[in-house]
Amino acid sequence: MSQIQELHQQAMNLAEMAQVAKLRGDLPLASQLSRQAFEQERSAAELIAGDLAAEPTRSVLHRSAATLGIDCGEIHTAERLIAIALS
Repeated sequence: MSQIQELHQQAMNLAEMAQVAKLRGDLPLASQLSRQAFEQERSAAELIAGDLAAEPTRSVLHRSAATLGIDCGEIHTAERLIAIALS
């Protein structure tokens, strides 16, 4: 599995764990897991950012990272990720 796929899979696992924690009412843990998911997905997106031939994977990873960023309150970073996805 490539590094990008590994990072993405880790991010999705963390995001799922964050949702479970949120449903259980453990908001501090949910926030921590969401932040970790965001960092993993952003890392995956950054690794593929310059590869325009990797569409639609490239833009999907950026969109996913932006969504996780919004969940973490990282609005400016999410905007930047969206701009990269659209470029």
